[in-house]
Amino acid sequence: MAPPRHQTRRAFTLTWLLPLRPQWAQLRRIRRYDPAADLRGVQRPLLLLVGEEDELVDARWTEARLHEVLGATLPPLVRYQTITGADHSFQLAPRCHPGSRKQFAYSTDFQQALQAFLLSQLAE
Repeated sequence: MAPPRHQTRRAFTLTWLLPLRPQWAQLRRIRRYDPAADLRGVQRPLLLLVGEEDELVDARWTEARLHEVLGATLPPLVRYQTITGADHSFQLAPRCHPGSRKQFAYSTDFQQALQAFLLSQLAE
């Protein structure tokens, strides 16, 4: 079995070459997206959550890129958190799990981070 990073690259390449399914067409569109301009233009509170085991969005790369674009200290409007053990859907599943995900619970850390963010916005 190929390492997770290679599986992700292969998936993006296949979706670019053969956008046969609607979700593949979406991956084709986002493959080359650079969020730098959008991040610099943030004018409202933004919560960025990434699963540690996400097969499509690498948490370490995302955080590094975020700081590269916005600086070592993120602006007050931008909050970032890596959700430990979570996949792309914020379920506690191993990276690139090949079978059904029905048996995996959703991360309580994800739920708490989202709830805290929403409550902080309601309080303002």
